[in-house]
Amino acid sequence: RRYHFIHSQTMGLKHIPGPTALPVVGNLYQYMFNKSEILKCHEVLQQLYEKYGPMVRETFGNKTIIHLFDPVDAKTVLDNEDKRPFVVPLQETTLLYRKKSDMSLGLGNTNGEE
Repeated sequence: RRYHFIHSQTMGLKHIPGPTALPVVGNLYQYMFNKSEILKCHEVLQQLYEKYGPMVRETFGNKTIIHLFDPVDAKTVLDNEDKRPFVVPLQETTLLYRKKSDMSLGLGNTNGEE
């Protein structure tokens, strides 16, 4: 089943498949109880892809995150974005660690003119 950027605007984000989100915390419960899973983010994303397909919706608090696993879908979104699109940091934990350690944030954790 394939979703395209234009369809998500028409159908709404809630129609994109993903794990069940709880009120208030969303999908955070999946990560809160097993800290080692945070360090294996790539494995969690692989499992989401295998279970839900090339486009997956997750909710963290009041934020909705759409994971795109197909490069064609990612290109479609980026082609329709502003000159400097906002990209959610690849790994919040990595972002915090790098900031605290005074390291480069890395390409996947920067936005705007950064």
